Amino acid sequence: MKTTETVNAIRDASLVAFFILKRTLEHDAKLLNEYLNDEIIEGDNNPDNTVKRFASAIGRREAETVIATLINGKAWDGRISKVNAEWAASCEEAFDEKAGNALRITTEIHPTHLDAIATAMREYK
Repeated sequence: MKTTETVNAIRDASLVAFFILKRTLEHDAKLLNEYLNDEIIEGDNNPDNTVKRFASAIGRREAETVIATLINGKAWDGRISKVNAEWAASCEEAFDEKAGNALRITTEIHPTHLDAIATAMREYK
């Protein structure tokens, strides 16, 4: 898992790379939120469909990174399952809570929905 030291190293090496990373992660987190909201509006609210659409749009590895980073930021919340918190912590490309905060990666997704999305991402084939 990536830490604030990783974020600082990216920033120190290249501000352009840092801001591209930050913007990309922010965009992807918002996109995930939009896809979830689309599912809810359509009355489906199926995390498997949300993850399938999200992974198709940005790629599986990037989808895992974003979802795991969001889970790492909420792992302390009792609505995030231990299994998903452990999965997120084991994702090498994901950022830990402090690094996610430094990059300002946040979501409006309710922790229960986020947990369901993480489960769907873990099981995504």
